[in-house]
Amino acid sequence: MGTTELNVVTGAFSYTGKYIAQRLLSMGKKVITLTSRSDRGNVFDHKVQVFPFNFDKPGELTDSLRGATTIYNTYWTCFHDLRHTFASLMLLAGVHVKVVSEMLGHSSVAFTLDVYSHLVPGLQEVAIRNGLGKTAGEEITLEELARLTTLEAGVMYITDLSGLEYCTSLTELVLHDNQISDISPLTNLTSLTQLDLG
Repeated sequence: MGTTELNVVTGAFSYTGKYIAQRLLSMGKKVITLTSRSDRGNVFDHKVQVFPFNFDKPGELTDSLRGATTIYNTYWTCFHDLRHTFASLMLLAGVHVKVVSEMLGHSSVAFTLDVYSHLVPGLQEVAIRNGLGKTAGEEITLEELARLTTLEAGVMYITDLSGLEYCTSLTELVLHDNQISDISPLTNLTSLTQLDLG
């Protein structure tokens, strides 16, 4: 049987969705649904797991889709919304904007930044996390910032250097090919011996 497949039917309790869900269940496949109407009652004797329609909560949406192999879009879920959710989650997880841009097939990184820059307000934070070996969500202390000696942040599409003033032990700073207009946060970095603004 096809129990290893996880099929998502959007609106499985709707007119169209219920026929798709019934067909998949009769084939022995596992089915979940995304719905904004979980109050309708589960007409499948709880064989279909119900998840709320959470496009406004990307983390919860990701959790509900984990392991999905196929999505059947019945009538109200826009696949472009799923594309935006995917891009948003990748950027929030710290994936480089250039990688996300290529995955989406955008013509330029600038276009990706125009659309998603609100999700990556701290691209310099991603560079700092990489420099410290920290993952997204791990706390960064002022002491750790003060001990950082090298920071490679070239081609990160950084526009704002706020926060770098705490990296007082920096001796090497690579910032080439960014979009920085104000370098004043660097004025107190007196240990800096190599600066690449390219």
